Amino acid sequence: MKEYWVHRTTSLHQSAGVVHIECEVCNWDGEDKIYLEWDAQALIDDIPALFDFAMKAREEAEKNRVKKYKEFKKKL
Repeated sequence: MKEYWVHRTTSLHQSAGVVHIECEVCNWDGEDKIYLEWDAQALIDDIPALFDFAMKAREEAEKNRVKKYKEFKKKL
């Protein structure tokens, strides 16, 4: 299985029953873009969980950023 880290989505469009997603990625094979075709119903079914995961990840990242700067402030 290939693993990618997605920097950003560069293109979104749809056709009958399919959502097409093009992304800028970083991986170890030198690829810089990937193209995904996602079953529209499966994507709709996953949206609530994806939203929850994204919000939790963003909140955790913000807490870590605040902690990092509080520690930095103590060093000054």
